[in-house]
Amino acid sequence: MKNLLSATILTGILYLMTSCSHNNGSNSNNPPGGTGQRWIQTKGPSGGIVYGLAYDGTYIYAATAYGIYRSSDNGSTWSASRTGMGTLYDNRCVLASGGKVYAGSNGDGVFMSSDHGATWTKYNPGSGNSGVMKLVASGSKIYSAGSAGVYVSANNGGQWTALNNGLPGSPQLYGLVVNGDTLVTGSYGYGIYFSTDGGSHWAAGSGLSDNTVVSVAADGSTLYAGTLNGGAYTSADHGQTWTRITAISASQIMAVSVQGGNVYVCTNGDGVFQSTDHGNRWVSVNAGLSNSYVWAITLCGSKLLAGTWGDGLFVSSDNANSWQASSTGLAEIPVHGVYSCNNVLFALTDILPITHYGGVFATTDAGDTWGDRALPTSQPAAGIYASCMTTDGAYLYAGTPNGIYRTSDNGQNWTNLMITGTTSGNWVYAMAVIGNTLLAGTDNGAYRSTDHGNTWTATNIPTYTVTGFAVNDSFIITYAAGHMYRSTDGATWSSISGPGAPVMALLAKGGTFYAGTNSGAAIYASTDNGNTWTAASSGIHDTHVYALATDGHNLYASDFSGKVYKSTDNGLSWGDISDGMVSITKSLIILPPYIYAATECGVWRREL
Repeated sequence: MKNLLSATILTGILYLMTSCSHNNGSNSNNPPGGTGQRWIQTKGPSGGIVYGLAYDGTYIYAATAYGIYRSSDNGSTWSASRTGMGTLYDNRCVLASGGKVYAGSNGDGVFMSSDHGATWTKYNPGSGNSGVMKLVASGSKIYSAGSAGVYVSANNGGQWTALNNGLPGSPQLYGLVVNGDTLVTGSYGYGIYFSTDGGSHWAAGSGLSDNTVVSVAADGSTLYAGTLNGGAYTSADHGQTWTRITAISASQIMAVSVQGGNVYVCTNGDGVFQSTDHGNRWVSVNAGLSNSYVWAITLCGSKLLAGTWGDGLFVSSDNANSWQASSTGLAEIPVHGVYSCNNVLFALTDILPITHYGGVFATTDAGDTWGDRALPTSQPAAGIYASCMTTDGAYLYAGTPNGIYRTSDNGQNWTNLMITGTTSGNWVYAMAVIGNTLLAGTDNGAYRSTDHGNTWTATNIPTYTVTGFAVNDSFIITYAAGHMYRSTDGATWSSISGPGAPVMALLAKGGTFYAGTNSGAAIYASTDNGNTWTAASSGIHDTHVYALATDGHNLYASDFSGKVYKSTDNGLSWGDISDGMVSITKSLIILPPYIYAATECGVWRREL
């Protein structure tokens, strides 16, 4: 359970994806640097994992895999609420109580806000930066449950007292109920524990067939528990004994919540079950809920809000009889690539596990609104992973694990082009255009097409995995499994020396080629078309450079530490331009007046 709840939603071979050639060749005349410039998160692509929800009468708060979001318009639009959290991403729960908001994290304790989430202050219940999976208010006290056990604070989280007598060591708690002097908590691997003396002493409950308990809730004196593999249970004796709710067929229960007098059971694959008579009868309430992996639910005034694994949020205005997507601005899908074509910005996103949501999205207004440009598939609700993009002026191409897709209308319609002649798969990691030749780097060497991808011919590059191209006016170079090759036409290639380190990204600017690597000097430059390479990374502090880009005048790079850098002297020196960025950047692209970054939490932008 810990692995499931802690799992990152990054999928695929991300570092390979970023080496796709993104040389846009734009010629911005904006001055370099400048004061007051900082990265801001765009409003998409919308979606992501929502673990918890809360409402304080003014704002709705969503705890996500990459921080807290809030909404002031009943969930219609969302904005990130991270100031004071540093680079913290993984928030597992959120609580609004007594005019304050509390956020629990997976490994960084508790954060508190007294200004509706505008700013946050860090608190740590338990020992060090513990994982906090549940926060509960009872009167003037705040309780936390997580990797360090159960703690209570009587002064808004300033100080915490352990309530762990009788709990197992390293309990990994995922749920907590406080009902007067009765406390009930659920754990991974140890089942249910209850206390009838305010948490001073704990004892194990009985009757569960599955000890991976991920949620508990109370409806008056009736208790509910959700398990990872054993379904939902109820207890009428303060949590001492438990009985399976057979009317709920789902086995994976991610949350149980009592909202407005109704009981809701959120499941991992079967949507939401509702009881309006205190658990006597249960009905499935999933109309309009396109994602059945629901992990949180809360009542916000007259509306219900449901958080999902992958698709963000859904709202219901009719007591869960119908649902509508409501995630505008909640940008939590990991993006591994950005590309521009015809003034359209494309985001290449990961395909999320379980739900298979993601693929290709596009914006024409600098990221304020996004549209789904999904590649066609014969499998409903199964997205196709796009590794890279390029254009030859007539068509836009997307490389995927299933060959190449082509569009002439900016992704409104796609045609699948299989690369004929390959002997082991069609996974396309990189693409480029030189003259009238379209090149594809695959898991089985490089291929070329002179008829817009209709037919293909293998090149003389050995059957390595080809992960990147860079093109200048005279040459094209590529990197494949530790080897570097050069060509003037994309048909015939010769071996050349590389920078002496594994290459993660390639870029051409004028007569200079640049290689971002994962060791050594991080960035190397060649002014003789790849024959020799010299270090060009002064000022860059990490040895892993994922992405390179140019606006025609300046160079930009991002590294594994989450920093983004700019060089105004062709790579001789680099300056940090990471202000505002809180995520690792996997890809960069220039579309004036902005530079865009593909990150683990959506697309970000900064003025050039």
